[in-house]
Amino acid sequence: MRIPAFQRGFVWEPDRVAYLMDGIYKGFPFGSLLFWRTKEELKTERDLGPFKLPPPVEDYPVDYVLHGQQRITSIFGVFQTELALITGNLGGLLQACIEQRCLEISMKFLASH
Repeated sequence: MRIPAFQRGFVWEPDRVAYLMDGIYKGFPFGSLLFWRTKEELKTERDLGPFKLPPPVEDYPVDYVLHGQQRITSIFGVFQTELALITGNLGGLLQACIEQRCLEISMKFLASH
């Protein structure tokens, strides 16, 4: 999965991420996602919010996110533990989720599914 450069950067505030995670936990729909799958490589791409993505596998299709990047980045940022941060921090995203009990809600959701 890649973010094309024409997409804006990650702009959601931590409280919006917490509301998204709370809605997912409660089973609410969270909108549509739109991807473009291609073997063509775009000349410019964005990282996934503050996370440095590994290079794509050669001769393998890439899914470019055309709609839903803020939601995908938010969900990924709450749960991921493996990728290095470009900025060295999440800009308070994970801390705010913890403070708003978002992480607790997320863990309950994972345990029940």
